[in-house]
Amino acid sequence: MPLEKRPLRPLRPKFPPSLSQTPTRKSAYHHLCLDAQQFVTEKNYTTALIVYKKAMQEIPAGDQKALKGACLCYRKLALSALKQRNFKSVQSLLQDLITTPRVDSLLTGKDYCVLAEAAIENKDFQQAKQALEKALMLQPESREINQLNKRLKAEQLHQEMKNLYP
Repeated sequence: MPLEKRPLRPLRPKFPPSLSQTPTRKSAYHHLCLDAQQFVTEKNYTTALIVYKKAMQEIPAGDQKALKGACLCYRKLALSALKQRNFKSVQSLLQDLITTPRVDSLLTGKDYCVLAEAAIENKDFQQAKQALEKALMLQPESREINQLNKRLKAEQLHQEMKNLYP
């Protein structure tokens, strides 16, 4: 009995052509986050921050992975600058973090305290005052914030006295 020859059907692609040809926004975002996470693992926070910023342009609604990653990178870079006593860099990095869209809920009182401390060191008393006010809203009973407030007032008084008697 001879075998019947059936016409061969073309193989179906695993994904619909539209999905297999161009990546979706979510998958591009996902890949960017994975790439950034790899840089974080390698402790290359500068590059990770750049990749997280690209991911934040494609962020799907409700996802905070890129925002949390960017916050981590800003904090790590600021900590590194703080260890080197590069207060201008610390102030700049934390100011960038604070002005980043949609990170308000991820900011901590510590972020504002470190910014205030760097601003005091840089004699930027106005920014230090604003940062301490925001830190107090997040942590009203923090001893560290109260100590920084006292230091700010002392530094301001010292600067005023210095200006009176040059």
